[in-house]
Amino acid sequence: MAGQSWEGFVIEQIIGAAPPLAEFSFYRTAAGAEMDIVVTVGGRSVGYEIKLSNAPKPGKGFWHACEDLAWSVPTLSRRCWNPMRWPTTSRSFRR
Repeated sequence: MAGQSWEGFVIEQIIGAAPPLAEFSFYRTAAGAEMDIVVTVGGRSVGYEIKLSNAPKPGKGFWHACEDLAWSVPTLSRRCWNPMRWPTTSRSFRR
């Protein structure tokens, strides 16, 4: 239950911090590929997989979604996401 509450909270923060013309969606397939929220601004998309854990890491479904969408994935770092700073660098997930 805590994980679902956390996911809802983070999604609200992402939406609140996004630029005014951002579009929001999610990605899920019957095969289990998923991204909790996909934000598209000006033709560029950023995908987020939200986890509540002491050692969060993307699950298999996230990597399948990246393959399905042919997205490049940056090197993952241990830095926490800051909802007050919208991702605009090459570290963002790109399509």
